[in-house]
Amino acid sequence: MPAQIAHAIRVIAQTVTARIVVAAKVIIVLAAVNNMLAEKQAKALAAIKRLQGLTTKVEAQIQGSDRCADILRNVLTMKGHIEHIQSQVLESHLHTCAERELSSSNKDEFIQELLQVINHSSR
Repeated sequence: MPAQIAHAIRVIAQTVTARIVVAAKVIIVLAAVNNMLAEKQAKALAAIKRLQGLTTKVEAQIQGSDRCADILRNVLTMKGHIEHIQSQVLESHLHTCAERELSSSNKDEFIQELLQVINHSSR
């Protein structure tokens, strides 16, 4: 593989990895300040720990001379962990906060906030 292509793939992997790390940190903060269901919180935190390990591994792969396909495979695995964490947080949110908020006077604000979050995640 030409060096330029390998470099481009490494740059892409570094960018994706940095974004995933930021997203994981945001999720950690959200999990700490909300009323997550214990089971969902445990699953999300376990996935975050796996994500942290993968982040370290991908960083080492990028700094080393690992094959680009191996790096990308791990980056995609990280993305899968982020999606799993998102689903755990959302499901817990729907069972806890949504139940409470949908029966309150803040119903419309809650729906708008949830739609904004969902739209943000699809960018």
